[in-house]
Amino acid sequence: KKVMAYLFTQTHGLVATMTHWSTAKKAHLSPFSLLACQVLIKTNISQLKKVEVKTFLPPLRGTHLFGGLYINELIYRFCETNQAHPELFHLYAQTIQALTANKSLDKTVRWFEFRLQELLGYGLNFECLSETNDDWFYFEPERGLLPSLSSQKKHIHRKQLENMHDHQFDDPDTQIASKKIFATFAKHLLGENHLFIKKIL
Repeated sequence: KKVMAYLFTQTHGLVATMTHWSTAKKAHLSPFSLLACQVLIKTNISQLKKVEVKTFLPPLRGTHLFGGLYINELIYRFCETNQAHPELFHLYAQTIQALTANKSLDKTVRWFEFRLQELLGYGLNFECLSETNDDWFYFEPERGLLPSLSSQKKHIHRKQLENMHDHQFDDPDTQIASKKIFATFAKHLLGENHLFIKKIL
């Protein structure tokens, strides 16, 4: 029996593999753990020869499990296969460790979304904060942050943007604002019904 397994690697990025299913592989293909794999890299579907757990992490539970599944889904949906993303790999590892340690779910997930957007080349244009004295802004995927005279619900206050710029995600209002921006960004790139776990987190 053959099965598909997607691996997120430091040297090749997201790798789609096919492997013969066995009891040993089933035991070692542990979600969220650091694996040591022998893979025959190919253009489309690579071959997973051997796998073993290099660093085992305690299983995620409750909402933190959904957080981990959501992070995995973002990697799967946004990353092209066989393209190295060493910074993103490091961010992913840090994020899973934070979830395993039961760190704040909202803060951890929002920070990952924010950095993912930056690492994909779609970082926010924070220079707009110094170009105007406006307090309210809105986000358009193709134009970035734009000043607004309105304080509508979908708009974002300068303070929250300043927090994002300073990488301060402890504030709940900043987390909400960051979530709005990433949701708009993801919908623009992936279309409607873009993420399976979006409504949970």
